[in-house]
This record gives sequence, C-alpha cells and structure tokens, in this order.
Amino acid sequence: MVGIWLCIKFLPGPHFTRFNTRELLIMEVWGIFQELLVEYLFNGRVWVYEDLSWNPVIIPPLPGSATTVGYTFIPQAVWVVAPLIFYILLIKLKNAHKE
Repeated sequence: MVGIWLCIKFLPGPHFTRFNTRELLIMEVWGIFQELLVEYLFNGRVWVYEDLSWNPVIIPPLPGSATTVGYTFIPQAVWVVAPLIFYILLIKLKNAHKE
C-alpha cells in the first residue's frame, strides 16, 4: 500500500489505468527496500535462513546485522516478482471497476 501511495504522491495521474514503467519501478524499489530492511532487522534475531543449493546466499552479512549466514536468494526473488504481480492485478481491478 505504501508503494501505491508513493505512486500517487510523486507521479501525475491517472494512476493504475494502464501499464506505466515509472509506477512499476516505484513499486519494485519500495518492495525490494522493505525486504532488505526487514531482513536486516530480523534475520538472525527472529529467523535464520540456511545456505542451501536452491536458496544460496546472494548478499553477505551486513555490518550490524544479527545473521552470520547473510541474505538468501528466495526472499529477495519474492520481492522482485510480488510487486509485478500486485501491479498487474491492481490495473486489472481498477479497469474492471470502471466498466
């Protein structure tokens, strides 16, 4: 929802009526940022990921983080794909509501 608010705040309307690269970029950047922030704050404190062949470490542990494993592929990939799916569904929903 913050991604939607950022689009409305910083981009001219109409919003979410057709594919707009700038809207998607804002949604993607927000999704990846919040994923990295959540990982930094909670990985190693609340949960720990294991370095597995299908979930390799792609970002080593950052200074100040509680993890010794680092940041793995799957959670990052989810937040690259999820905003795209959400954005497409948002456009479809808004266009269906207009009809």
